[in-house]
Amino acid sequence: MMRPTLLTMALCGCGAAFGAESASDCAAIADPAARLACYDEKHGKATPAPAPVPAAPVAAPAVPAAAPVAPGTAPAAEFGMERPQPVQEVKSISARIVGKVPGWKRGTQFKLDNGQVWRVLDDDDRTYAGIPENPEVTISQSMFGAYWMEIIAARARIKVKRVS
Repeated sequence: MMRPTLLTMALCGCGAAFGAESASDCAAIADPAARLACYDEKHGKATPAPAPVPAAPVAAPAVPAAAPVAPGTAPAAEFGMERPQPVQEVKSISARIVGKVPGWKRGTQFKLDNGQVWRVLDDDDRTYAGIPENPEVTISQSMFGAYWMEIIAARARIKVKRVS
């Protein structure tokens, strides 16, 4: 039992000696790329293709500078539109729904007098007979980013999303 173990260890030691001999040949090469190619050749690895030479840089088109906007003065027309920045300057808007509002359900769209369109996200169906024509609403953003439309005359809050 002892002989196979000794024979195996002897063969492993010989392989390391042959590997060390070939490694010393590569180690003598001064150029890093040539030295790496030598090691790859000795260990049977394919040499990688040379890296492409980068093209001359292309000048980016000139972008006009945006006018600076003071904090808290973002236009109301931008309110509710998805933006890359999570923080918006306007926290709520007031407007009027165009026309009569007999009620709403999920998917109902309200067009406001400022041109914005908001869609109902709530699952509750509601019907109101006493809401006047063109009711006043306030739309505000919650701390977690959801938008809520409050119909003042009905004293009702509805979760909404801006469509346009």
